[in-house]
Amino acid sequence: MKTVLLFVAIVGGSAALSVLLLQLFRHKVPTILKAEDHQIAGHFLGVVGSFYGVLLAFVVVMIWGQFNDAKVIATREGNQAGDLFRLARGFPEPAQSRMRESLIRYEQVVVEKEWTEMAAHRESPEAWAALGDVWSSYREYRPQTSAQIQIYEICLTRLADLSDARRMRLLYSREKVPGVLWALLILGGIATVSFTYLFRLEHVRAQAVMTAILAGLIAFILFLVMDFDQPFGGAIHISPEIFSRELQRMHTPVVVP
Repeated sequence: MKTVLLFVAIVGGSAALSVLLLQLFRHKVPTILKAEDHQIAGHFLGVVGSFYGVLLAFVVVMIWGQFNDAKVIATREGNQAGDLFRLARGFPEPAQSRMRESLIRYEQVVVEKEWTEMAAHRESPEAWAALGDVWSSYREYRPQTSAQIQIYEICLTRLADLSDARRMRLLYSREKVPGVLWALLILGGIATVSFTYLFRLEHVRAQAVMTAILAGLIAFILFLVMDFDQPFGGAIHISPEIFSRELQRMHTPVVVP
């Protein structure tokens, strides 16, 4: 609900403010462009608009790519944890239970605590401790047979991949669009909308509608950039579904015929 209100405030507010400023500009500032200058100014506006449009498209593609990469990384991490849990069946007790319990604990902490922390661009020390316990459960085990050695080597590789995926996930949760780029996006949007004020259309309402649409569209795109810039905390965010599913599978007993 808060996100919807923020969306309405940003998009609707931008559109309304652009119309208000247009009215003030027409009232306070005398005509700057003559009728014969409109064509040249229109070409210049087209250049400015094209440049700004390319910039917006570049940022949107970049942010969307980072969002998808973060989703892939999180999915990979969850899958690695599930694979480790199932591979642990190749080890004898009590090592098997120790490994499995540490993995369940790690998954629980990530889902219940760290995901909320990531929304605020933080990480959970408890999750790091839980991952350390997973590593300890595997390091403490000494495989005895050739089959156990093979499985153990696979487990160490998967565990290293899980740790790498975790670091990447946390990195993506802290990545932000640079402030200088935000300044360029906002100032470019203001400049693009403001440039349209130089034109004096005979039908004021038509110009107001076009100005509002332009300002609202730019604000809408900037809102999407802002939202996708928070892959784990925005309105459109990456959920811990993969971790929750694997955790559910871990708690489901496997029936061996």
